[in-house]
Amino acid sequence: MVNAVFRLPVKYREVIVLAYFHDLTMNEIGSVTEINVNTVKSRTAKAKVLLKQILLEGSGGHGKSVNGSKGSDAQGRIG
Repeated sequence: MVNAVFRLPVKYREVIVLAYFHDLTMNEIGSVTEINVNTVKSRTAKAKVLLKQILLEGSGGHGKSVNGSKGSDAQGRIG
């Protein structure tokens, strides 16, 4: 799971790490990062969707990569 978190884009990773690894509330995350609490909430929701995609990829799912394009395999082939 930690590996999946570190595959997230920084803006999504940041809120997940602060919320789930440092146990901060949405308001605290907003204060620490100086972003609006509604933005924190929307980034957290989007991060969860992206994490699900990443985890499904790792379990043999055939979804798209985090950035929305087809992923590549270990040899760099697009697939």
